[in-house]
Amino acid sequence: MPALSPDDQLLLAALEAGGARVRVAQWRGPVLEDAVAVVRSCWDYAADPVGFLDACAGWSAAGRLLNPLETIRWNLDKRYLGELAAAGVEMPETVHVAADAPRSLADVIADLGGGEVVVKPCVGASGIGAWRSADPGDPRWHEGAGVDRLVQRFVPGVVEDGELSLTWFRDGYSHAVRKRVRAGEFRVQEEHGGTVEIAHPDRGIVAAAERVLAAVSHDWWYARVDGVVERGRFLLMELELVEPELFFRWGEGSAARLARLLRTVA
Repeated sequence: MPALSPDDQLLLAALEAGGARVRVAQWRGPVLEDAVAVVRSCWDYAADPVGFLDACAGWSAAGRLLNPLETIRWNLDKRYLGELAAAGVEMPETVHVAADAPRSLADVIADLGGGEVVVKPCVGASGIGAWRSADPGDPRWHEGAGVDRLVQRFVPGVVEDGELSLTWFRDGYSHAVRKRVRAGEFRVQEEHGGTVEIAHPDRGIVAAAERVLAAVSHDWWYARVDGVVERGRFLLMELELVEPELFFRWGEGSAARLARLLRTVA
């Protein structure tokens, strides 16, 4: 987004109000030397992940990249969920299917215990390329062959109660929102008709999100933990460390708080 998203414009204003000199730069454009580069509204990276990582490496080498390059590289591919699951993070049952794996959707659904599943590319953003099905013969399985995919058990709570997004900064928890789907959808993103409202999760949910972040072995300055509550348990759906919308509009003072943290880097 050349002018940033409306949400990120609040961060830009907060940085400028604190005396920072800010320039919005395109990741495909020239690298600025000695800059602190903060990755924000680059939601087209999934179309060229290799080029995006190369660009991030250039910014990292020329100055300081936040979040750091190795964090972005790790979080860009949703296979990171397997690492977090191995560390004890609770999430819906998930199977990784490599691009060259001759697996049928029927076999994968059976591995997950039957029922509905959600299929999504391992490298993707904004719900693009994700689909939901209970049909072991769904033709979309073959249409999407050739890329690494994750298949997860569908969690009805996403549709019934919405998905929680908890925003964290380096100095601690900030705020949360609840994202709700439009009728007939399972994707919560606004691009697919989803809506956003302020949320006030209880201490148990905040603590569960904090345990997710404690399992991450990479450095970060901002993070968003997305999950759904099922039978009292917080299940991780995604951990966003590359370019998450941070919902500053729903967190009073949150843009100014992150701006203060970022100014300590320069």
